[in-house]
Amino acid sequence: MLPRPQRVARALTLAFCALALVGVAAVLWVYAELPRSARHRVKHVLAEPIARALHAEAEPAPLGPSLPADARTQRDDLRALAQTAHPSARVEVLDFENPDLRVGQVEFIWQDLRRPELDALVERLGIADMARGQRAELADFAALASKVRGLAAHVENGFETSDADYAISDAQRLLDQAASGRTFTCYFYSLVLAQALVALGHPARLVGSGFDERFAHATVEVWLASKRRWVLLDADYDLYYLRGETPLNAWDLHELWFPAWLQYRRGLFEDRAEDTDARRAAFAPFTAVGEGLTLVHGTVTDPRIPRMLAASPGGKHVGIYKSFAIAQRNDWLTEHYPPGHPSATRELSFGEMGSAWLAEYDGDFSARAADLYPDVNALQVAFEPAEGGAVALRLGTRTPWFSHFEVARNDSAPERVEGDRYVWPLPPGEHRLRLWPVNVRGVRGSEVRLALRIDAASAP
Repeated sequence: MLPRPQRVARALTLAFCALALVGVAAVLWVYAELPRSARHRVKHVLAEPIARALHAEAEPAPLGPSLPADARTQRDDLRALAQTAHPSARVEVLDFENPDLRVGQVEFIWQDLRRPELDALVERLGIADMARGQRAELADFAALASKVRGLAAHVENGFETSDADYAISDAQRLLDQAASGRTFTCYFYSLVLAQALVALGHPARLVGSGFDERFAHATVEVWLASKRRWVLLDADYDLYYLRGETPLNAWDLHELWFPAWLQYRRGLFEDRAEDTDARRAAFAPFTAVGEGLTLVHGTVTDPRIPRMLAASPGGKHVGIYKSFAIAQRNDWLTEHYPPGHPSATRELSFGEMGSAWLAEYDGDFSARAADLYPDVNALQVAFEPAEGGAVALRLGTRTPWFSHFEVARNDSAPERVEGDRYVWPLPPGEHRLRLWPVNVRGVRGSEVRLALRIDAASAP
């Protein structure tokens, strides 16, 4: 028999172990009862220090020079400075396309466009001709979406895809899986398409949208330089949306859907909502939600696509954009963040966009449209006085992995401008100027156009 002190020590040890087991069980029970979003947050808090130690933050992308806060950027500023340079002449502004830059305040992690992995992906997909021409036209983007959609069949039930499958995000590994016969969901088509667009040098990002937790969708938005706007490409359904001549993005589609949704909800709470005719009237907005909207289809002929579209209210799948969130990174090809790293699942949604689909959302919110839809690969010009009958242009841009500016005077070939200042000689006559930002992959961004006529004949 053990001495009394040892028996007491053993009893205390056993009691302590029992209490510890009860405590661990209680913690696990409380954790299991938390909402899924809260469980995500707990895991992030616990795993983030380890994940940060395993993977450093990505190098911030150079975005190019910024304009000073007091920059003179308006049509009248250009005319006044040209008039100052030619006091006795008649000055007329013939063309002025110099939009304000919409700048976001939320950090975005841009793919390093200098990495050789981008060239390898371009070569594997056989899209080097697009890279050589550096085209940024919607038809080319849509053709690429069709190509990606044709790489793999669509899995009939996306919920059969495991969490381990969704851990694969870089396009090269996904292409390996497609080559072995794996089926894709909308998420994987979108990942490959976004990375292919980025490999060509075009800003692209992933959009997650949904009506509720049962109906979710993934698409891609790409910056269309010619329209100076983000445009949505649905690689799964192989289509994009037009309203008139304007290609739409997720925000545009959300704005089409949401008024109809609110009108429907108001109809349900009317006194006669139990009446069949009243319910039919309440549902009427959904049948008209796609009016004026054109779906531009690609080359894929999967019978699932028209079947799914026909089953949606209005027949155009607009309701899936009732809520949406935008990924705030596009570096999946080269950066593989460990679980718990804050950059791994970084995304942003509009601050007042509530729905069941966002009940499990653990990203950030913003009430600023510029945070969700900033201008990229775009520039703005400011005007400053210069000597010798000229006007100086200050050039500001938001171009991820910015390289230089290009300027074309009249009918001359574009010339490279390394700094952020360009002096525009303005002798009497007509002058036209076109300007672009260019990134390190040689892709031009959105254009600024200026044109003046200086009529020296009006001098006294």
